[in-house]
Amino acid sequence: MNIVKRTVQFPLHVALLCAVLLTMAMASGNQSVVKAEAMRLRAEPNLASPILALVTEETTNAGLSENATGWEAILFRNQQDFMSSYQNDTNASANPLLAYVNTSGSVLNIRSGPGTAYSIVDQVPSGTVLPVISSGDGWHKVEYKSSTAYVSEEYARLMTLKEYETYKGSSDALGNQIVQCAQNYIGCKYVFGANGPTSFDCSGFVKYIYSQYGYSLNRTATDQLENGVAVEKDALQPGDLVFFRSSGTEKPVSHVGMYIGDGNFIHASTNEYQVRIDNLDSGYYANIYVYARHVL
Repeated sequence: MNIVKRTVQFPLHVALLCAVLLTMAMASGNQSVVKAEAMRLRAEPNLASPILALVTEETTNAGLSENATGWEAILFRNQQDFMSSYQNDTNASANPLLAYVNTSGSVLNIRSGPGTAYSIVDQVPSGTVLPVISSGDGWHKVEYKSSTAYVSEEYARLMTLKEYETYKGSSDALGNQIVQCAQNYIGCKYVFGANGPTSFDCSGFVKYIYSQYGYSLNRTATDQLENGVAVEKDALQPGDLVFFRSSGTEKPVSHVGMYIGDGNFIHASTNEYQVRIDNLDSGYYANIYVYARHVL
């Protein structure tokens, strides 16, 4: 039974939204010469399809064909992608292209150039949105603090402003935001029966974090098994509750934490007596893991 009540949803942090300048694509015969600062290539011939890549300099593509819907199929990096022949996808001032940082709650290094050998300019939290200038070779060039920087495409999802407006209300986006909030409390003391904001027990910690986003969880770890819906371990998403049962415990569970991604979870640890991050797939907690619940 899901008895979670959602009352308020805080907006995601949005940084530095601005227009991305796009120019024109030219087609001739069976070749397409694309001239663009950032031509968006999509998996399917519609604006709802995911953006796969940007064409950022003059590029010749073989095997072009145009259909009645105003989309052209091109061969790009040995893969068929689609671009709009009528430029419906390039109204930059109304629908700029953005890089949404998704690092499962941790920070992302942004660099002075397109590679890890370049210096770190700054770090941005998961959920940050940066305007895209161009993209290529696994890196996005973005606008950052009145200058430019680079973020790895592995940790930055391309989307238009319209797509972002839809995405930011999704459970995926909210889960990442909740995880980011939880990590602000790393190092706070474990105190049995404490509900925050400076000390917590395990169930008090997840209850407190979720309450910041308008969700009311039950108080104890056992009772929190009634919140949300069951989820398999291999389908965990950031923000999901993870439950443990130590030996000798008569109750269904003895401990609870919050999954943050990459096989890790954050919790008010009864072993280290502080809020910390531990691994879910190895060591002590892997051996006593029993359940997970998806609340969002």
